[in-house]
Amino acid sequence: SSDNASSSASASENLTEAKAVRILCDFLANGSEDILYASSSLPIRHLEFFAAPANKPLRVLANRGANGIDGVISSACGAASESSSPTTVLLGDLALLHDIGGLLTAIQMGVSLRLVVLNNNGGAIFLQLPIADAVDADTFKKFFQTPHNLDLSFVGDFPGVRHTRVSTADELQSALLETNGKVGATSNISDRELERQSEIAVIEIQTEASGHASVMKRCYEAVEAALGAL
Repeated sequence: SSDNASSSASASENLTEAKAVRILCDFLANGSEDILYASSSLPIRHLEFFAAPANKPLRVLANRGANGIDGVISSACGAASESSSPTTVLLGDLALLHDIGGLLTAIQMGVSLRLVVLNNNGGAIFLQLPIADAVDADTFKKFFQTPHNLDLSFVGDFPGVRHTRVSTADELQSALLETNGKVGATSNISDRELERQSEIAVIEIQTEASGHASVMKRCYEAVEAALGAL
């Protein structure tokens, strides 16, 4: 049928951040018992905009550091270590790089985490703020967007960390299923055993910052049109 063809095409199309967050929240709200730890900046805003109503409550935690995105992985480690529930972290590439030592902390603590990383190569949130139009393009890119141009697969070299890069809805669903049901913390084992017990799954989704800004613009226009039609 045409509906099935459309669904199949959608599943194979490249992910937008909006679509990735919708898939993640639908997954967690339908059968998973995960805690969702949301980073500041765009991820927490994505949840507000794109998470669909669910049949069961989804436990979402977040924190606000001095610079917004600092210590997200470490904070999630703390939440996971005090809970028997699996813990999923939704964060951006800069938040991952800012707290890269948090991965080592998780391994040392014997904590298992699933990190869903929206990699738009920098601080994409500033594209939605007035500063984007207030300074020249070079200044904006250097001091606000701050692209790092790094290949994040290097995190897979950390002991106990597995990195997967996905680009379609089907691939994201498969990656989430493969890492489902991981225990939040492990106890009563030796330090040497921690690296084998701790499982850190990093699911990376590469997106275009400008592409998301375009999606948000269309969302705002659709909401305005719907309100205007009332």
